[in-house]
Amino acid sequence: MYFLHLIYLACNWLEIIQHEN
Repeated sequence: MYFLHLIYLACNWLEIIQHEN
């Protein structure tokens, strides 16, 4: 499901941002 794929990408993006800080 494409919507679930977007959620998956969003979770990865948020995790990257947290590691940046």
